[in-house]
Parts: sequence; C-alpha cells; structure tokens
Amino acid sequence: MSPTACNDVRLREGRGGSEMPIRTLSDLVTSANMADFSAAFAGKTRWHAKMPMRTGVSELCPWPTFDALIATGAIPADNFRVLLNAKAMLKSLYVDEKGQLRPEAIQALAAQGATLSVNDIGRFVPAIGELGAAIERELRCKTGVNAYISFGAKSAFLAHSDAHDVLIVQVQGVKHWRTFGTPEFFPTKGVHMGSPPPCEWEGQMTPGDLLYLPRGEVHAAVPEELPSMHLTIGIAEQTGVDFVAWLATKAEEVVALRRDLGATLSPEARGARDRELTQAILDLLDTATMREFEAGQAKQRSLRPLASFGTIGRLTPASRLVSALRREVDLMDEQEGPAQLTLGGQHFRLSLNARRALAIITRLGSVSFGALAESLAGRTSSSDLAQAIQELADKSLVALAE
Repeated sequence: MSPTACNDVRLREGRGGSEMPIRTLSDLVTSANMADFSAAFAGKTRWHAKMPMRTGVSELCPWPTFDALIATGAIPADNFRVLLNAKAMLKSLYVDEKGQLRPEAIQALAAQGATLSVNDIGRFVPAIGELGAAIERELRCKTGVNAYISFGAKSAFLAHSDAHDVLIVQVQGVKHWRTFGTPEFFPTKGVHMGSPPPCEWEGQMTPGDLLYLPRGEVHAAVPEELPSMHLTIGIAEQTGVDFVAWLATKAEEVVALRRDLGATLSPEARGARDRELTQAILDLLDTATMREFEAGQAKQRSLRPLASFGTIGRLTPASRLVSALRREVDLMDEQEGPAQLTLGGQHFRLSLNARRALAIITRLGSVSFGALAESLAGRTSSSDLAQAIQELADKSLVALAE
C-alpha cells in the first residue's frame, strides 16, 4: 500500500460498518460488492444488489426530513413536480401565487396516489449532497441526485430510457422494477415508450437495494409497499461528442480555423483554403489531449453550495470538514506562497495552508479537523491550520458538517 493510501486509511478510521453513515460510493455499494459494481459500470451492463434494511440508506432521507422540506417550503417550485397517472400535474394546483409549495395541496394529491419528484435533492438534504459529490469525485463523472416519493400503486412514468447512467437506491417502501433492454446504444437523448420491447429483467427493490442501469436501458417501476421513496443517482460520463465540443472551443485560438471558408473564392484558392483548414484541424487533434480536456472539465465543474459561519470559533478536533469541490483538481499544494486557482469556473487566491487542507479534504470527501491537523503536522501548526480552514470557509470552499 502506498504512503498516500496508508494516510487515507488512517484519516478515514472509524468510517466502516454497515450501520455507519453512508457518505461515499464504497459506503453505499459496500466493499463486498465494489468489484462487481465497478465491472458493471465499466462494461455498461445492468447490476442489481439485494441489501435489504440497511439503516444507513434509510437515514439518507428519513421521513421527518422530507416532511420538513415540504412544510418549510425549502424546495423551490422549479425543483418539484407532482405526477399522477404518468402525467405531470399543473403547478398551479400545488404552488401559490408567490411561487411557494402548498403543503396542504401536496398532501391532498399524495392521498390520491400521486408521486412527488424532487430534482437535485442534494441541494436540500446535506447527507445526499455529500454522497453525490463523493460519487462524482470517485467516478470522475457529472453526478446529480433526484428523489421520487410514491403514494399510489401505479407507475409515475411510462417505460423510458435516460441519456445517462443511473444508480437507483431504494430508501423507503418497496418497488418492483422491470427493464426492457437497450434499443439504441449510447443514446444522447432519453426516450419515453408507450409500448416497450419484451421485458429482459425484473426484480423487487426493498430499502437498501441498489440497481445500476447504463444509459439507454428502458425501464419502469411500480410501487408494491407504500409509501415508497427511491433516489436516482444520475451519472453522466464524458463522451467523444463532449470532446469534440471542447475541441471547438480550442479552435477559436487558431487563426486558420477562425478564417472565413471563402465561398466565393476561385476553385484554386478554395482548394488551398480547404487544405489549410484540414491541416489546422489535424494539428489541433495532434496537440489536444484527453488529459487536458478532463482537467479543464474538472476545473469548470460547479461547486457544491456550502456555508459555514464563525467556523474558527466552532472548530474542535472532532469537527468534520467537507469540501465544495466535486472533482479532484491540481491545487498546487506543493508551490510556496499564495496561488491563483480556477475552481468551479470561479477565481480564488488561496494560501499554501489553505490549498494543502483543501487537497486532503477533497480527496477524502470529509475528514475531522483533528485528523487533518495530524496529517499536516510538521508542515503547519494547528492554529495556522484553523486560520486556513476559516479562509476556505469564507470562500464557501469547505464547511463544518453534522
């Protein structure tokens, strides 16, 4: 095991066990299933794991947490939908004139058997937001989490496919899932199907169970034990289409590619222009690298919204720190002095201690202040590290977590 791996194990000490909070992909999938999931993800094949009644999964969004989201109006109307008989209900039925959710109207629709959909639920439930960010860091793919809460016995959606992979986590209740194969490999758009192909797989999902479906696989679900709540973790991996789109932005730096195509040139001049254009594209392909593309995407990936006020006065050795970065990036944590960085498309000037701390917190997803201070012993004092954490908190790059 490498020194870095040893340090990571030490910093994560105490995180194991099925009853521990679920904060990482490994926590969710479990170490026993990680190899099977990794193989399915790499090969883009369906994967189903029965892991019933895991307390940690149900605690990602317990019913009191969801009740409070609706009752307090914490969810913007744009992030919320009500579906009944596979149709989206008019927002005017459950949103008031100020754009706020109406809890009593939503309760009435739920009593009629509606399904409630919350897009990007990690914005409103920190435990889910932390898990989604950790999965994104590990898989290096854009990740978002939606929640679906069903109160009726009918499916909220027609059989459909998605334009990204999904990892489904059953949180409450029971659902019966069916999948119908992949009519189109690696689609760029999702499709709803009134008449799906013959069923290829079906199975029951109870709390704790997981189902991974590659993009394009048609699927549908019907609740069996109500109410049912599941999370759909959307995982969008970069494609060749994304790489070509990025190349187009690089093309703007090349004079030969910015030049007019010359529709009215003579045949000889147009031939020379076409050859120049072709050569410029080939030169661009020769110089652009996939590593540069991926590094640029990581720097531009939006930050996870965080806030932590009066941080330095609240720090204790047991305080758990989380990072706003969804991806690991080069933080220049070996370069002396302050450094200018682009993170989430924003520009930051950070001290060396702040960069060192942020690099460790981001790599691990979360770490206690005491463990962080121990890992940086000999490089920075605890008081200087506390100042660095306050610096990062002031810029919403780290926060204290429950």
